[in-house]
Amino acid sequence: MNQPGEPDPLLQAALKPFQALEAQGLAAQYERSFKLEPGRLITQRYMLGVRTDSASEAALIAAARAMGMPETALDAFAQSLRTASTVLFGFEGIELPRSSDEAPVFKVYAEYRARLADRSPGDAPIELFRGFKWQPGEEDAWVETRYGCRPGLSAEEVRTRGAQLLATATLEPVRVAVNAVLERSLAAHPAFQPQWLELGEAGQPIRAFDLNLYEAGLQVADIAWPLSMLASHFRIAPADLERLLAIAGPGLLGHVSAGESRNRAGFLTVYFEPAERAGPGFR
Repeated sequence: MNQPGEPDPLLQAALKPFQALEAQGLAAQYERSFKLEPGRLITQRYMLGVRTDSASEAALIAAARAMGMPETALDAFAQSLRTASTVLFGFEGIELPRSSDEAPVFKVYAEYRARLADRSPGDAPIELFRGFKWQPGEEDAWVETRYGCRPGLSAEEVRTRGAQLLATATLEPVRVAVNAVLERSLAAHPAFQPQWLELGEAGQPIRAFDLNLYEAGLQVADIAWPLSMLASHFRIAPADLERLLAIAGPGLLGHVSAGESRNRAGFLTVYFEPAERAGPGFR
């Protein structure tokens, strides 16, 4: 435990992406998220998005280096910038680290939005994001993640693919929660078509997916019921979720990601645009 007057290591880590962008004079959009997994609700998560048409590659690379991106990852990141439309700088923290696996995680993603132009349903998936993740002090332990988009999938196709990726008894509660969120989105906006992304680390099978739900126009509070049911299954204290929803509830629902973690446990992550923001966020 920190002594009075001592700096909070988690707070210092959480400020790093903000400080890195500020040092380069980079303006960013802000998106929050929280993650449900067995026994834990992780709330110290956010992304800062920088448009590449308003930032030089040198500034983006310098910001990633200031966040501590391992030197062995910087070359791959620099190459990923060549056709990127946006770069996202992110953070995930755990309040009381008990092992190296629970140390804060830094993330940087390159997004290729232009690749969606002229794509049709049934086309092969395209790489829409490339992500780099690492923990402080782990110079050679960074992970590269690819996000493949299948544009134009119908809601029924989304249900089918989600069921395939969550087709175990352990992951069934996550599948039920995702379907409930999808149904709520379609009820609010019947013509809505979610954007499907498949997540996979280099050399590893697809183990998770992401649905972009921004266009459904829901608030986080609108999916409180499926979140509550999943939190109960994961043995997350109801009071913890209630406190979170009191803050995040008015926010605009953005994405949900779901799947199986490296330790074979299910998870659900909710991304949202805070209610106090004005103007478009991460769409």
